[in-house]
Amino acid sequence: ELKSRLGLTQLILGLASPWGLLPLFFPITPAPLDFYPAERYAELRVAAWRPELWVNQYWGIRQILATVDLDDPLVSAAPLSSSLPIGHLLCSIEGDQPCKKPWGELI
Repeated sequence: ELKSRLGLTQLILGLASPWGLLPLFFPITPAPLDFYPAERYAELRVAAWRPELWVNQYWGIRQILATVDLDDPLVSAAPLSSSLPIGHLLCSIEGDQPCKKPWGELI
């Protein structure tokens, strides 16, 4: 299930987000009967239009699945830039190795 969710995030970040199609993927619909508070359901749906939500999901799922960059077409097709705002950062370090941003800058 996580691999299919990773594929979905790749699709969203690779196509839907850059082309402004997220409202088509996640339209505002009536709240389900079990959603509380119902008046905040539209806010939840609109939150799915933000690319930051999907970037966080993408990297979180990658960490859970322990995938490597070479196996991921999104990483090779769209490398990170130092001007991209970071939603969160996870460092997996061993010993006294420093934590670095994806483009090499020390944290």
